[in-house]
Amino acid sequence: MLKKLVLLGLAALLVAPVVTMAGVTGKITGRVTDKKTGQPLELANVVLLGTQYGASTNRNGQYTILGVPAGKYDIKFAYLGYSAVTVKEVMVAADLTKTVDMALSELEIEVGEIVVQAERPLFEKGATNSVKVIDSDQIANLPTRGIENVAALSAGVAKTDNSGGETRNATLNIRGGRGNETAYIIDGVMVNDAGSGGASGQIAQSAIDQISLQVGGFDAKYGQAMSGVVNTVTKTGSDKYAVGAEVITSEFTDNFGYNLYSLNASGPVYGIKDLSFFGSIERTWVKDSNPRFPQETARRDMEGAINKYSAKLNYNFSSGLRFTTSFHGSNRLDRNYIHTYSKNNSAHNPRVMNNEWLLNQKISYTLDETTFLYLDVHMRYNEAKRGDGVWFDNIDAYGDTTLGLQYLRQLAQTHPAQGGNYSLDNGGVFHELNRINNGFVLSASDYIGGALNITSQLENHMIEAGADYKVYTFRTYGLSPVGYALDKDTKSPTLRFYENYGRAYGYDIYGNRTDNGDGVNTFNPLYPVEASGYIMDKIELKDLIFSLGFRVDYFAPNGKMVKDVNDPLGSENKMDPSDLVDQDDFLYVSPRLGISFPVTENMKFHAQYGRFVARAPLFDIYAFEPRLRLLENDAKLEANNGHVKPENTIQYEAGVNYAFANVASTDITFFYKEVRDLVNETIFRSPKGDYYSTSNIDFATIKGASVSLNTRRFADYLMFSSSYTYQIAEGTGSSSNSNFVAAFRSNVIPRQVNLLDFDQRHTFSAGMDVRTKKDDGMEIAGFKPFANLGANLVMTFNSGRPYTPIEAYDVYNGGGAPITKTVGTVNSAVGPSSFRLDAKIDKSFTLDFGATSAKLNFYVWVLNLLNNENAITVYRATGSPEDSGFLQTPTGQDAILQNANPELYQADYKKWEKDPENYGAARQIRLGLRLDW
Repeated sequence: MLKKLVLLGLAALLVAPVVTMAGVTGKITGRVTDKKTGQPLELANVVLLGTQYGASTNRNGQYTILGVPAGKYDIKFAYLGYSAVTVKEVMVAADLTKTVDMALSELEIEVGEIVVQAERPLFEKGATNSVKVIDSDQIANLPTRGIENVAALSAGVAKTDNSGGETRNATLNIRGGRGNETAYIIDGVMVNDAGSGGASGQIAQSAIDQISLQVGGFDAKYGQAMSGVVNTVTKTGSDKYAVGAEVITSEFTDNFGYNLYSLNASGPVYGIKDLSFFGSIERTWVKDSNPRFPQETARRDMEGAINKYSAKLNYNFSSGLRFTTSFHGSNRLDRNYIHTYSKNNSAHNPRVMNNEWLLNQKISYTLDETTFLYLDVHMRYNEAKRGDGVWFDNIDAYGDTTLGLQYLRQLAQTHPAQGGNYSLDNGGVFHELNRINNGFVLSASDYIGGALNITSQLENHMIEAGADYKVYTFRTYGLSPVGYALDKDTKSPTLRFYENYGRAYGYDIYGNRTDNGDGVNTFNPLYPVEASGYIMDKIELKDLIFSLGFRVDYFAPNGKMVKDVNDPLGSENKMDPSDLVDQDDFLYVSPRLGISFPVTENMKFHAQYGRFVARAPLFDIYAFEPRLRLLENDAKLEANNGHVKPENTIQYEAGVNYAFANVASTDITFFYKEVRDLVNETIFRSPKGDYYSTSNIDFATIKGASVSLNTRRFADYLMFSSSYTYQIAEGTGSSSNSNFVAAFRSNVIPRQVNLLDFDQRHTFSAGMDVRTKKDDGMEIAGFKPFANLGANLVMTFNSGRPYTPIEAYDVYNGGGAPITKTVGTVNSAVGPSSFRLDAKIDKSFTLDFGATSAKLNFYVWVLNLLNNENAITVYRATGSPEDSGFLQTPTGQDAILQNANPELYQADYKKWEKDPENYGAARQIRLGLRLDW
């Protein structure tokens, strides 16, 4: 108890004065001088046009503008008796310093204002780690959509081909980390799914202003991330009205039925000075939410749809006070694919529904030209639901024969008994029509939180401090509902619920939200708390940038854990409250250190060291009492005991940026990571028998190097970028349940270091963007067909991922835990590599409407242009994605002969082996039209 009070007291000290916010702002600094003499100009005015941001120079001609929201700005420099200069489209990136120096000329004759176009930097000079910033113009030209898909084109990022499909979030493995080790941030607020730890929630592409990707060594303001940070900043309104629309379809070009429409608008709010708005809505619906090679048409009952919406109000109350209210949400309904349903029973492919939104209120206040603060209050709603494709959330119908009779197939059949299910068809491989997917789950991870950040520029020191406090409401519900109909007239719903593996935290037994559980049958929601604080100093000298920070993270699960992991049920072998105690709270201190300095005029060295801590996904942390009760009758199952602490990483990186003649730049970075206390399942011995629970038993080491190359646009026509990463990712386990198969099969957990499942030795991507100008090319009948023409090509190559070779066995009947012999060490074989080329070709037209004009852009977008066969999963006995090798074995030949329908069994087994989920994307061709007015 004393330990807990001390931890709570320390956390209170962190959050009492402030309630960290991830970066949504940057800094602009520079020096204004006399062009002829080079002398500094004191009290020159520097203004960001269309905003209330600005500063005046000091006696050394220096100026600093803090707290500038990420985006593009026109900066005007003015000084009495000198010609004013406006630099257009200066890009400010979150967390980074943008240096804009200006030399002004004295007025000798009356001249107009000078306007110059800002050049995009070849690399971020203010960064001490590996940072890539992608703005909305670049994103619009790419032949891909989605935050994760855009981020996957950067060095150090690996993504399985077609991960996420058209409606879901893709999984990224950054620098050899697990999929839950990356923080996803929208407008300064982390939006990871608390239950699983992965990416969650989606934003319409028209609402994205900038994506900033950090693949290691991030500042102390970032927590709950061990591999990378994907920071998205959305658009805000301005003092001018703008409207945009986009339509995409593949109805005329392929058979996958992709359709999308998007609308957005922005501008000032009529009648209210200094109040502006931005709003967008996007809807996508598809016949197949994840088309796979070698398909040429959509799979049955794999439709999907997702709606995304954003709204933002920005009010400049005064020159120092600014209010920003944002709302982002998405709702999704699609299907999971079950290959054994594909022949007869695809209507029962499970439906998945996800609904989430984020409401965020920011208040920024500039105390003076050297100090500003941000207050942020936010709340998030998130709920996911998965159930049978026909019955979904009607759990009373799953095993009810009186309802099921209306779905009988045309052939004669015997309907299952009450509380039963259909089995296999005559071939003995594919499930019969009306097979019900016997699982219904709900989960929700809402939260409410607040953050405060204060930044002050003290000469060359930019000191930043802040803290964050967040309270979750975590709910989970699970049931195997087919048997729920059994004995419905003789047993209570509560008894039938728990007899069918029911679990209800924050829901009643019928799946309705409740905060009033009885602690016996239905349990209250869980309320984990996260708090953090940090302080950092970024010293920016002419020849040195030095960043030093410290972060403190506090996590209170506020759940229960078993008192004795080796005797979870106590001496009576029965679960009761005395067998459980409160889970521990955790407090960690993480130092962060970064340095950057020029080696030559065109070369910059950067290095970073840091410790990074993140709690495990909530589903791995909690001991759910109903599950533990099952140990009373069946010990050999998965039941978390609640003894899980946060995971942590130590990272090192060092690299060099080099610019070639102000035309191209390269970044070469070496990195090394030690990951400790990773969660995986292990065996716990108990008097009742062995059981499996998550525990902090894994570690990993990742080492490698990445090289990236970026160019400016040559002669305003051609721009090129590429990245390559070589890495070795080794460890004792690849996920929080990767040990289960070994434990179940041999009752032994191998404790050896092997290549991780997502070890991708070589990752390469390259992109080329070509654009013509408005007057280019020949003219035919007053029309220039080659003017305003563009093409963007993206090529990706990934080497194969490892797998464990084994002897051929009956994969179908062996399930996930085959009793078979390995023919090599764990992950000693490597699967096939993948190669993919995506393309987007567009043509723009300008439409004049008197005082205004609009831009119309028509494009053809092709995914997997060459229709490459990219296998992402292989059978471990053969290394093939479509042949397990079983039918060629003596056991397989016997299985054919002993089947009542040998020819049908053999044909169906081969058909089953050719699972489309073993492949990446099929070729898809889409037509698009975008209007910006």
